[in-house]
Amino acid sequence: MSTGLITPRDAIATDPPARHELAAPDPRAHVHTVIRLLLQRTTGVERRRERRYPFPHLVTLVPVAPDGAHLNNETIVVVGKQLSVGGLSFYHRQPIPYRRAVVVFEVGSHRTALLMDLNWCRFARRGWYENGGRFLQAASTQMAQARSTDEVHGWPAEYSSPTKKIT
Repeated sequence: MSTGLITPRDAIATDPPARHELAAPDPRAHVHTVIRLLLQRTTGVERRRERRYPFPHLVTLVPVAPDGAHLNNETIVVVGKQLSVGGLSFYHRQPIPYRRAVVVFEVGSHRTALLMDLNWCRFARRGWYENGGRFLQAASTQMAQARSTDEVHGWPAEYSSPTKKIT
């Protein structure tokens, strides 16, 4: 009896979708096709030393000038792509003209700040850039108190509080 779930091995072993499958009215068929195609793309030889994890979270990025000054007035929020113990890749809307930045991760009430060497950037598509690099060292505890992603965009604190009800 089939559970209706597709495993990664099944998805890779399956032939590409026929044209009539893409016209199916059931949205699940379309989602299965997208998943199958995504899994097929990830079956190449892995050349990186460290395991990467999907990281679809907002991250605060504070550019660092060549003299080491933190450019707090140019702080942006980026969208994480993949995280490893050695680095991070992320998406953003504009090219970043700095070689170094402090990235601030917010997990619940915990913040971690790391100095990062931004050593690659490429245009992804649809107006987005993909950037990445390696972590160099932990940033100062003062930097860990950088503005939250909500504060960067001017959201009032009450909108980001998990316990406060918005009326």
